[in-house]
Amino acid sequence: MNLSHQTTIVGARFSRLSSLLFLLALLLPVQGLIAQAITTGAIEGRVVDTGGRAVPDAELEIIHLPTGTRYTTATRSNGSFSLRGLRPGGPYQVVAESVGYARGVRRDVFVELDRAANVVLTLELTEIFELDELVVTGSDFDRLLRRGRTGAATQLGGDDIERAPVGDRSLNSILRLDPRIVYNRDPSDQSFSAGGLSNRYNSIQIDGVSASDPFGLNSNNTAAERNVIPLDAVGAIAISTSPFDARSGGFSGAQINAVTKSGGSTFSGSIYYLYRDQRFVRTKLEGVRVPDFKERTFGFTLGGPIVPEKLFFFLAFEKVKEDRNPPTITNFPTTAALTRIVNQASALGIDPGQALEAIDQVFKDDNLLVKLDWNIAADHRMTFRYNTVASERPTFPGYGNRNLSFDSHWYDQEIENTSYIGQLFSTWTPELTSEISLSYSEYRSEPTYERPLPQVIINNVPVQGTTQLGSVRFGTERSRHFNRLEVDTWTFEAFASHDLNLNNTLTFGYQLERSSIFNAFVQDFLGNYEFSNLEAFEAAAAAGWAGRYRHTFENTGVNPAAEFRESNHGLFVQNQFRANDRLTIVAGLRIDMPKFNEDPPFNADFQDAFGFANNATYDGNYVLQPRLGFNWRMDDEGTRQLRGGFGLFYGKMPRVWMSNSYSNTGSNFSSIDVRNAATPPFSPDPENQPLLDPAAAAQRVVALDPDFELPSRWKGTLGYDHRLGDFVFSVEGEFTWVNRDVLFQNINRSVDRLGPDGREIHSGVVDSRFEPDTIFLTNTKKGSTCSISASVERPRQDDGWYGRLSYINGRVREVQYGTSSVARSNWANRTIFNQGEDVASRGELEIKHRFLGVLQKDFEYAEGWRTTLSLVYDGRSGLPFSFVYSNDVNGDGVNSNDLIYVPMRGGDPRVRFASAQDEALFFQMVDRWDLPEGQVVGSASNRYPFVHQFDFGIVQIIPLPGWRHNLEVALDILNVGNLLNSSWGIIRGSNSFFVKSESAVRAALDTEADQWIYSNPNAELAAGEFAPHGGRGEPSSSRWAALLSLRYRF
Repeated sequence: MNLSHQTTIVGARFSRLSSLLFLLALLLPVQGLIAQAITTGAIEGRVVDTGGRAVPDAELEIIHLPTGTRYTTATRSNGSFSLRGLRPGGPYQVVAESVGYARGVRRDVFVELDRAANVVLTLELTEIFELDELVVTGSDFDRLLRRGRTGAATQLGGDDIERAPVGDRSLNSILRLDPRIVYNRDPSDQSFSAGGLSNRYNSIQIDGVSASDPFGLNSNNTAAERNVIPLDAVGAIAISTSPFDARSGGFSGAQINAVTKSGGSTFSGSIYYLYRDQRFVRTKLEGVRVPDFKERTFGFTLGGPIVPEKLFFFLAFEKVKEDRNPPTITNFPTTAALTRIVNQASALGIDPGQALEAIDQVFKDDNLLVKLDWNIAADHRMTFRYNTVASERPTFPGYGNRNLSFDSHWYDQEIENTSYIGQLFSTWTPELTSEISLSYSEYRSEPTYERPLPQVIINNVPVQGTTQLGSVRFGTERSRHFNRLEVDTWTFEAFASHDLNLNNTLTFGYQLERSSIFNAFVQDFLGNYEFSNLEAFEAAAAAGWAGRYRHTFENTGVNPAAEFRESNHGLFVQNQFRANDRLTIVAGLRIDMPKFNEDPPFNADFQDAFGFANNATYDGNYVLQPRLGFNWRMDDEGTRQLRGGFGLFYGKMPRVWMSNSYSNTGSNFSSIDVRNAATPPFSPDPENQPLLDPAAAAQRVVALDPDFELPSRWKGTLGYDHRLGDFVFSVEGEFTWVNRDVLFQNINRSVDRLGPDGREIHSGVVDSRFEPDTIFLTNTKKGSTCSISASVERPRQDDGWYGRLSYINGRVREVQYGTSSVARSNWANRTIFNQGEDVASRGELEIKHRFLGVLQKDFEYAEGWRTTLSLVYDGRSGLPFSFVYSNDVNGDGVNSNDLIYVPMRGGDPRVRFASAQDEALFFQMVDRWDLPEGQVVGSASNRYPFVHQFDFGIVQIIPLPGWRHNLEVALDILNVGNLLNSSWGIIRGSNSFFVKSESAVRAALDTEADQWIYSNPNAELAAGEFAPHGGRGEPSSSRWAALLSLRYRF
C-alpha cells in the first residue's frame, strides 16, 4: 500500500512571494484593469451654504490622521463629492474651502468597510460671519442612518471589538453582536448561523481574500482551527446577510468582511497575555467534570512608519497553548476487562497502547501577520499582507462516559494555512477609482498518530461501579486511515467605479478564483474489526468471531484520492442612481461561472445500473444574479429612512460535497463489509488485511445529478430607521426563498413494502454490484426563511453610555441542512418520514424568538483612568428537535433517524405495546410534549428549553507615567447566570453538526399482524428532562467561563 502522493507545486514560498510582487509591479501602470473592491470604504457628501444651496467647485482635502495621508478632490456642480478606495477606520478630517466662504472642517469621520461615510459641510459667507473656520464633529448617528444602506447589515469598528466580552477569543464570537447571528461557543464547534441557515453557506473574508474553510470540513467554517488572523489585528468587521451590491458573491447565508489594522505615522503596539484554568470555569456540570487545565495566550502587535507618510508596517503575532482534555470518565472499564484486552491484543501481535486517562494533551496555535502599506503617490496606494497560522489539535475519538479508547486511537489534527495578498488602490480622476488584487493561499490538514494499525472495537465491556456496559477501542481511528487534504488557491480581482455624471455611478469588475484540490479520505484502509463482547475478541484468531469486518483497498494503478482543479469566474456590473438628494437606487447584475478541469472517472457499471453517468460536475453551469436596492431619506434632516432590496445570491456548495464524486467512483477502491460468520481471522498487519473475495467487493459511488443546478437563494428586505432624540429605532423584514439547494438521496436501497403507518421499508438493493448506500446529489426547489426584527440603539456619547436592544422573530423551512462532509452521512442525518424525500420542514437552527441586549458604560474617574463595563444578554428559543425511534425501523441501516408514529390512545390497529407499563410511560411522554395522536410527528416539531445567557466584561485602563503608554487589565465572564446557579444558562443541542433528535421509543415490526410493537419508552423525555449529550455540545457550551487578560499598550 503506497500512501505517497505526487502533486505539482508552483515553487517554494519565496518564489511565490517573488512572483506575486512581480505581477503586482506589472499591474501598476495598467489603467484598463480598474476596480473597486470590498476592502475599502468611501467618503461622500455635499458642500452647501447656510441656505442649503450647493457650493460648486469647492476644494476638499481629506486627511487620514493616523498616517497623515492626504487626498484632494472638488465638489461637482450640485455641490456633491465622493472619494473612494479609502482605508476603513480613521479618524479622517474633511476640510472644504471656497472663495467667499469660511473654511469648513468635519472631524472624527470614520469610514466603514464597504460603506460610504456621508459628510455634509455647511460653509458660511465671510461677508456676514467673520469666521476663519467652522468645525463640526461626526457622530455614530451618521453610521446608523447612513445614506447608502439598503440591506440587512451590522458594522463593528475597533472599539466595538475591543469592548465586547469575548471569553473564547474567537472571531466568530464577535459576530453574535448581530441579532441575526447565533454563535455556538462549544470549543469543538465555534460555528455561527445567520438566519437559521447552515454555516457552510457563509463567506468569511479578510482584506478581500477568502478566509473561509476552502474545503468545507472545519466546524467554524474558517481556514484555521481557531482564528485565521490574531484577533488583535482586526480593525473592522462588516456583517451582511443581504448586501444588494453586485460585487458581493459566493454566499447565501452571511458575508463576513473584515480588514486588518495598519501602521500609522507614530510607533504603537501592544503586548498581551491571557490566562484561564479550571478555577475560571464550572468544573462539574450535570455530572460531567472538567479535568485540571490551563489556557495561555501570548501575543504582540507593532505598527509604525518605515518612511514617514510613505511606507508603514504592522505586525501581529499570537501563540496559544490550551490543555484540550476531554471530561474525566466517571465509569472506567474494569481492570480485569482491560487486562484481558491487552493480553489478547499482544497474543494477536498488536500493541494497543496505553489505557490512560486523557490528560496533558495540548492544543497549539501559532499565528503571524505582517502587513505593509505604501503610499506610492498622492493617488495610488498599495498594501501587501502575509499571514500564516499553524495549529495542532489533540482528538480523542471513542473516549467518553463508560467508553474508553487506548491512546493508539487518538490523533493530532494538524492544520496550516498560509496566504499572501497584494492590493493596489488608485484614483485616476475625481470620477474614476480602481482596485486590483492578487492573492495566493495554501491550506494543509492532516492527522498524525504514532503508528498505523487496524481499528478494533469491543462492545459490551464491563464497567466499574455500574451494571451498564461500555465499549473499548484501539488502533487507528477508521476515518484517519488515509486522510490528507491540500488546497492551493489563486485569486485575482479587478474592480472599477466611475461617476458617469451627477446622478449615476457605474461599477463593474471581474473576479477569478482557481484552486487545486487533493483530498485523501478513505475509511477502513487499514482494516476495521468490531466484536460483540470480550469473549468474541478473545476468539479473534479464528474466522467468524468478529461481529463486523470492513476493509477498503485501492484498485491497482488507480489513485484512491480525489484530485481535481476548480475555478470560478465572476463578472458584475452595477449602477448607483441618485434620483435626488433623498432617493438612491442601486441596480446590478452578477454572473458566476464555475469550471472543472477534470471529470470524475467514468464507471460503466454505474451507468448500466442506474441509467446515467457518475462523472457529472457542474462545470459550465452559471448563475445570473439580478440585484436591486434602494435608500429613501424621508426628511431633509436625515432622521428617517426607508431602505430595502431584492436579489438572487449564489451560495457556493462546499467543495467536500463535490469531492465525494471524485473519491467515490467505484473504480478507485473497493470495499468489503461482512458480518458474523463471514468475517475473517484478525490480522494485525495494516498492510496485509484479508481481502476475502475481491471480485465480490461492492463498489462505493457518489454521483452528481447530470441536471444539477448551482445552489442559490432569492433574498428580499425592507427596513425603516428613525432617530428620536438620542435613540435610533429600526424595524426590518428579511425574506429568502430557495431557488436551488442541495438534496442527498440514496438510489440503491429498494423499497420492499410499506410499514403499518405507510412508511417505506427497505431490505434489498437495486444492484448488488454497489454498496447499499449509493448516494445521489440532486436539487430541491423548496425552502424559505422569514425574519422580522425590531431594535432600539443609543449610540455612544460624551456621557459614556451605549445601549442596544433587539428582538427578532424567525421562521426557517428547509429540506436538508447538511451536517456532514460525507455524502452518506448527509443522506442519513435527516429526521424524516422517508429518507431522501423532497419535503421541507422546520429548519435545524430556527430561532423562533431572540432578544439581544448590549449595555456598556465608560467611566473616567481621573484623566486616563478609564473603566469600561459591558453586559450582553442573549435570550432565545430553544433549537428544534425531533422525536425518533431508538432503532432502525425502516431497514435503511441507520438508527435514530426515523420519526415516530404516535398511536391513538385506547387502542390503535397500527401499534401495540410490549407491556402496560410501556404504554403508560409512552403516553406520559405524549402528554408532556403535546404530541399529536394518530399521525407521525413532524421533523423538528419540538423545541429544547428557552435559553438565557449573560456575558459580562470589565476593562480597566491604568495610565503609566512618562511616555504615552498604559496598562490594561480585563476580565470577561461568559454565562454569568451559570456562575450563580448551576441550573441557569443551560443550552441544549447547540452543536451545529449534531442531528437534533431524541430517541423516544423502540419499535419492532410484526409483519404478520402488520403492527409496530413499542417498548422501552424514554423515561427522561416522559419527565421532560434531557441527559447531557456530548454530541449536542453539552455541557461545554453551558459552563460559565472567565478569561483574565493583561495588556500593555504604547
